[in-house]
Amino acid sequence: MLARSKPRPSYYVYQLYQQFGEELLAAESAVPNLNIYAARRADGAITVMVINLSDEAQTAPLVLSGHEGDTAVITLLDAENLATDMGHDLFASHTYPAQSMTLLVVGGGGE
Repeated sequence: MLARSKPRPSYYVYQLYQQFGEELLAAESAVPNLNIYAARRADGAITVMVINLSDEAQTAPLVLSGHEGDTAVITLLDAENLATDMGHDLFASHTYPAQSMTLLVVGGGGE
């Protein structure tokens, strides 16, 4: 996990999973190579993890029942961003960079 001078990219994967909730929620994606997982944390936040396995960026809508119009805190892990806080954005359609992992946190302690 740690190289001599800095953490390896796998270190940042664990940073994102550390923010993921304990109670798994139903989630599905109709987009090939775009996997989605959702959970609820103890603080009430809903977390959504989107993993783009494709070699190209993909845009897909996100629907979270009861949270239309809500904003999410977005954290991105890709070739240029090592678990970088991307700020707040509407929980709607997003573009996911190639070979990336994106964590969206709605409500609870995430906003």
